[in-house]
Amino acid sequence: MNIQLKVKQRWLMWVLLLIAYVAPGCEDKNVVDTNDNQNGNEPKEITWQQTALDSLTIYALASNSGDNLFAATGGDGIFRSMDRGATWTTSELRAAVIALSISSKGDIFAAATGGFTSGFLFRSTDAGGTWERLNVGNYSISPTAPVFHLSGAIFFGSGRSDETGGGLFRSLDNGDTWELITSYPTDQSAWPLAINDRGDLFAGSEAGLFRSTDSAQTWTLIEKPEFERRGILSLAISQVSGDIFASATGDGVFRSRDNGSTWAFTGLGSPGIFAMMTNSEGEIFAASSRISNLPAEGVYYSEDNGDTWSQINRGLTNLNIFSLTLDGSGFLYAGTDGDGVFRTVESTIKE
Repeated sequence: MNIQLKVKQRWLMWVLLLIAYVAPGCEDKNVVDTNDNQNGNEPKEITWQQTALDSLTIYALASNSGDNLFAATGGDGIFRSMDRGATWTTSELRAAVIALSISSKGDIFAAATGGFTSGFLFRSTDAGGTWERLNVGNYSISPTAPVFHLSGAIFFGSGRSDETGGGLFRSLDNGDTWELITSYPTDQSAWPLAINDRGDLFAGSEAGLFRSTDSAQTWTLIEKPEFERRGILSLAISQVSGDIFASATGDGVFRSRDNGSTWAFTGLGSPGIFAMMTNSEGEIFAASSRISNLPAEGVYYSEDNGDTWSQINRGLTNLNIFSLTLDGSGFLYAGTDGDGVFRTVESTIKE
């Protein structure tokens, strides 16, 4: 068994556990298939092209303010492109990295899964040239990309098991030291994470979605039937409206317009939305992955804050998408299962 397959199995372990809780998925509503543009109502021209990184599975993507793009390939390392995917170089880090994020200072954080042993978190302060292993604590399955609080704190979460620990961690010194947040339920995973402009934190778990409005001092379980005993696959917060979007295992994408107090189904019922991104114009992109025996559906797009959705798969030859990111110029990148990185031909933002 090759290392990519092992990494993929470990990464999906948490998701497979979640499927046990899945109820029949919500039906797609307000979704238009615009792949062939036959109806003439595609909101904008969005076409994909494959980058030079074209033969690996991409578990995570991230882009910094200088439009440098980073792609995590599990056991094959982290690749960097400085020319929107035309060429790539590989870094010295060879851990099974499946989550990436970049701070406002430009520091890169890379989380590696450990399978049945402890995973590792790494940091680079020189755009991926060198990497330092950080002492987080004991976690293994499903590390999430670290998120950055207005106070300067960094939060990092993972799946949890009795054998390997996990949960929610915090650093107050840019990752040099970490503490387990005991105010968060210690029997719950913290995957994925999101922070809004006010500094409120949101964390997915086996029980549903948790929220903290006081810098992680206290947590409240959002007791909504949409999330009860379901896994939260991805979270995104609109850069324009501040609305929160959450994809629930098997049930599609939901939206909250009041900081998580109430939620409504957006009409996108794709069961495996593993990644979501929003651009500076408030447009939302949602990537579908294969889950259980259900096929992947590529990338969806909404230009009206989630009211309606369109599939944008023209040129996207692999619809099984694990990751998304946007660069500073508005180009969207998709990490696929086995076919590397695709990039939109056009920017997603207006000139």
